[in-house]
Amino acid sequence: MQVLEDQLKTLSKEYLIKINNWVTNNGWAGWDPYDIYNNKFGLWVGRRENIFQKASGVIISQLNQRFPVNLRNLINIKPSINPKAMGLFAAGYLQLDSLKKTENLIMDKFKYDSCFRWLEANKVEKYGGCGWGYPFDWMSRVLIPKNTPTVVNSAIIGDAYWLKYKLFNDVQAFSQCENICQFIVKGLNRSGFKDDGSFSFSYTPLDNFQVHNANLFGAEFLIRIGKEKGHDDWINTGILAATYSLSEIREDGTLNYWSNEQSKGTQQDTYHSGFEIRALNSISDLTKDKKFRLATNRYFNTWMTDFFSKSGQPCFTRGQTDVIEVHSCAEAILCATALYRSGIISKKLYLDHIKKVMSAINKLWVKIEPQKGYFASEVKNRTIIKIPYIRWGQAWMFNAIANLLPAIIENKVKK
Repeated sequence: MQVLEDQLKTLSKEYLIKINNWVTNNGWAGWDPYDIYNNKFGLWVGRRENIFQKASGVIISQLNQRFPVNLRNLINIKPSINPKAMGLFAAGYLQLDSLKKTENLIMDKFKYDSCFRWLEANKVEKYGGCGWGYPFDWMSRVLIPKNTPTVVNSAIIGDAYWLKYKLFNDVQAFSQCENICQFIVKGLNRSGFKDDGSFSFSYTPLDNFQVHNANLFGAEFLIRIGKEKGHDDWINTGILAATYSLSEIREDGTLNYWSNEQSKGTQQDTYHSGFEIRALNSISDLTKDKKFRLATNRYFNTWMTDFFSKSGQPCFTRGQTDVIEVHSCAEAILCATALYRSGIISKKLYLDHIKKVMSAINKLWVKIEPQKGYFASEVKNRTIIKIPYIRWGQAWMFNAIANLLPAIIENKVKK
């Protein structure tokens, strides 16, 4: 087992240094799988006023995400700085800060301070508290205008501020966590009320979507910050939102992407399911409520069985084994690491899982020079999409491996 630990440790450090080099050379701005609406044609398509616009939107969106050649320069889509990417990088660099000297991780040029400065300058305070959105219009069931804060982005960025607070006792960072909680309780809508008073938070202030991973991100963050501050209203509100999602768990222990009320069929993928498991796991640790622990463990067991191939490669959607997809690989690391740190899975199971995921990740790596390269978006049927998505690929993978490395080195598991 020690040999495997050393191998994973060495590989993790190599990837972290290379991604850092890539960001140093290319900057924070980049493309995104969903930036198709970041031009005049995209805005026209996004209005979806007729059948042609709707059909064009579907076709262009899929070409934008899946076509192996980057079409963005042809349709004048500019690289942009993504708030979620900045939060993921900030948290990743913070995770590694204590390892710089002992593990010879030298990353001088781009550090968490520059990420936080950018986030401070680009927060949205329009809806109460503060939050962050995307730097482009994006399509869900409706078109969401750029910079509209989302609960997912805001909670993920909140994780970086939380980590900064915990590492350095930074009261300003905790104040920002409080502001994010204000956005969650004041800026988001609530719908889907059940007899026990539980409800779902919306995805943004502009919708009434009931999306379980988004709802659980908001719930978990409220409970975590509420417990630290002694704010019972936030804790209780978060528990009610989490209870809503808990009530919609399927017979196999999983959640659909949409609520039962808003679902148009089963929609499940590896990374959103991983989000949900991580949120439930944290809520269980925070509340010590057995129903959340039972739900977490059951969901995780099904996830490990049905969302990975027999060889341990993460699927993209449930049971889809013909694609290696970067976001799913990152979440495969993050979710397992969270449960390992909570003492839910053994060291042997954890390391074996990570070994298999790393094998898949190796196939996504695009080597430029010995110390330079980046993660491709996906590999399918020997076709590799080599577009270096900043949020979707580089930031998520950097964050995941930055969580993995301390878990291996410190070998710390909660009791």
